[in-house]
Amino acid sequence: MKYIIKLLMKFVFKYQAVQKPNMEKVFFDSKQRWYYKYTSEFDMPIIRVKELEKYIMLVNYSLTDEVLTKFLDAMHKAINSKKVDIATLSFLVIEMQKRKDLLINEDLFFNILACALIREDEDLGVFDEKIHEQKVAQFKLDSQGGLYDFFYKNGLGNYVTYLSKLENDWKSISEENRIQIMATNKWLENYLTK
Repeated sequence: MKYIIKLLMKFVFKYQAVQKPNMEKVFFDSKQRWYYKYTSEFDMPIIRVKELEKYIMLVNYSLTDEVLTKFLDAMHKAINSKKVDIATLSFLVIEMQKRKDLLINEDLFFNILACALIREDEDLGVFDEKIHEQKVAQFKLDSQGGLYDFFYKNGLGNYVTYLSKLENDWKSISEENRIQIMATNKWLENYLTK
């Protein structure tokens, strides 16, 4: 009998969302896990606020940490070549300036939500990079039905204030921005590997 009760309790704890203080349920992912958001941003632990603000700042330049590092590495390579490569440096500066005009960087948007939304098995006071990456991958999987709707319904507009203005043009703007980002990223990879 104890074995049956133990199995039943294990099932209940696994498939029922644990109540979180000062938080409300947002959605249930395709792996049957609940995600929560803070009812007040003031309740969010400082370590999570720091990560969230980092991604919000990066939206202004449409650069992820990884891509920013590639830009800097490419600039370093151009400066430290036998002859300073002014053409490459100029190209990189222009590409970075163009990034400021991009409105949609899906990778950054997923990262913002991954910071703002808490998965049911997360430790509230810790920012775990591994869990963060898992959440981003899960969000990409669960948003295949429509990116704008996914971002809008899950509160991205609280952090990217112009999101609601993009609804009508989302598809064309996101496709144009995605192509530009992919082209520059591919160029950076090629330049850094030769």
